[in-house]
Amino acid sequence: MSYDVMPPKTRSRPLMLLAVLTLFPLVGREPVQQPIPPVLRRERVYGPTIQDQVMLYDPVTRKQRAIYQSNGHIPGEVSISPDGMYASFVEAFTVSPGVVRNRLVVIDVRGALVRAIDDKPVGTYSWCCGTGIVAVITGPPTEDGDVGFSPDALYLIDISTGAAQGLEGILGLPYQLHWSSVDSALYIKTLPTASGAKIYRYDAQTQRLVLTPHKGVFFSPDGLYYFDWHTQGFGFHLYRAADDVEITGQLAAQIGPEIRWVPGAGHVLVFIEKPVRGPSKTDSPGRVVATDRSQRVAQDRWNRAVDAETKRLVQRFQGDIKAGWRTSAPVLPIEGRAGVELISPRRP
Repeated sequence: MSYDVMPPKTRSRPLMLLAVLTLFPLVGREPVQQPIPPVLRRERVYGPTIQDQVMLYDPVTRKQRAIYQSNGHIPGEVSISPDGMYASFVEAFTVSPGVVRNRLVVIDVRGALVRAIDDKPVGTYSWCCGTGIVAVITGPPTEDGDVGFSPDALYLIDISTGAAQGLEGILGLPYQLHWSSVDSALYIKTLPTASGAKIYRYDAQTQRLVLTPHKGVFFSPDGLYYFDWHTQGFGFHLYRAADDVEITGQLAAQIGPEIRWVPGAGHVLVFIEKPVRGPSKTDSPGRVVATDRSQRVAQDRWNRAVDAETKRLVQRFQGDIKAGWRTSAPVLPIEGRAGVELISPRRP
């Protein structure tokens, strides 16, 4: 299959915006120093018209600036390539009156366009499988169901050339992707049928695709645990990777929205704390702060970092993990009262 792509504005290797920054640990550790790759996010600007842009945060000056202005709409968040060289996002644009299509846009960290994949509608994607490679599930957007698009096929695309390799052998429609760097594998989940969903593992080194007994694709950074987040109302389930035994246990009662693994922290989950009834001596009132930027940032929101194995609380901290900041470094970007903060991982 061939993809029509936009030529890049420049073929020069993008400059890495590296800086030495003192990271803010959760608790109980001395601050560490290490290079921090670019930190970016999608931002929506409201004015006479609604416009989306990509913002770059400079960890040295602690200032932000727009590096990409969208002529369409960016419905999701920005992703960063594992090497920190590129940013990517799905952009919805109008191809004809009343007809909207999603495309995948890749820019460098200065905002220059590297490639736009737009001959097929993009449903979801994941950086994977080597430098400059993205796995893309194609399919038009839909308002039916919880997936948000109608999945079609899966391709591995080289953003430097635009070459697309179809990943064949998947029985069913793929709709979830997750790249696991610990075993250099792409995990793929198909839409559930009467016989259930299937989980495939694509080994990037051997290029072999095999069916697995796993129940989900979202593996922890150390590969020892994974979770499944059903799109059809069945909620959160946590599993041990060695034997696929569910170990959700008491953790299910704690889980709030926006759950993810803490980068570089082994198997620590972070999620927004569920609100409690009545006043609390320790909680803030959860004030939502209106900013002059695109989103309303809940800087006082409480979050919980929990060890997946012991279900014990690692740390409770304030800041908005839903603000959309992303980086390839093993840190957790949040939006706090002082602006963007980079939380250093703490292992259980």
